[in-house]
Amino acid sequence: MKDIVIEEMIYDITSADIPDYTIKADGTRDRTNAENVSVAVRYVKDGKFHEELIGMLQTDKCDAESMSLLLLEHL
Repeated sequence: MKDIVIEEMIYDITSADIPDYTIKADGTRDRTNAENVSVAVRYVKDGKFHEELIGMLQTDKCDAESMSLLLLEHL
């Protein structure tokens, strides 16, 4: 099921009006002091913005290097 969803998302992005997309990451800390990071991809198709959640990650480090590595590993 996951593979089907990913294939459909890739098709939507590659056939979008504008051939560019943005990866967006946003995090919040929970009471255990862990950072919960949502990762989404944004693109324009049929004149409308679309945003698809592609992951929910968790980390205890919030520096730029750690966040970059976390995102790259997930992608």
